[in-house]
Amino acid sequence: MAQLRKIENYRELLAVAGGLWVIYPKGRKDVTEAQMRAAGLANGMVDNKVISFSATHTGLRFVIRKADRKLIVRAGKTEDEAGKSKARG
Repeated sequence: MAQLRKIENYRELLAVAGGLWVIYPKGRKDVTEAQMRAAGLANGMVDNKVISFSATHTGLRFVIRKADRKLIVRAGKTEDEAGKSKARG
């Protein structure tokens, strides 16, 4: 479970409308889909896609909650604005 806490670090790096894919082994009791979802939720993200990555691994895609995206945009931290300010500088 300690490794699931790393999701917190990646949320900070996500673009406003970006996604984080987390790939984990299938059929293990120490890493379950419920634990993966709980880790995302605890860090302000929700899962919106699930895939069978391979015969042995599953993937969940996490995104920032829509309500939180609106707060980020209101704070002026959109990707477009960041790109424009870099181009001007």
